[in-house]
Amino acid sequence: GPRSVLITADSSAWRRIGPAVRAALTDALRTPGDWLPNAMVPDDRASSDRAIEDIARDVIRTQVGDYVRSHGGRIELVDVCDGVVTVDLGGACRGCRAAHDTLRSGFEGELRRRCRDVVGVRARGD
Repeated sequence: GPRSVLITADSSAWRRIGPAVRAALTDALRTPGDWLPNAMVPDDRASSDRAIEDIARDVIRTQVGDYVRSHGGRIELVDVCDGVVTVDLGGACRGCRAAHDTLRSGFEGELRRRCRDVVGVRARGD
């Protein structure tokens, strides 16, 4: 997954590198501020929200927003709070069965691809 660590080695190498991998992971878990995305620590959430907001605005302004507008819809950023992005879907999106898929697969998918700090995405009124 996007928040996973993957280490590959041939089976004979694990006896040699296993203890070092275990020690590195143990050290990392003791100091999470050093390995969280963008070295974000809990009291840095406001700056993380601002970064998410900038990326969300760009996603809306470009590919996902273009797609929504091409179908007569509208997507507007309402708020970003503690990593949760709230948007308003309007125009042809209001009441459209595909709006949920566009929000999840299109907007949220692109937002998460570009920013690992995103906790969730919701449409106003959900």
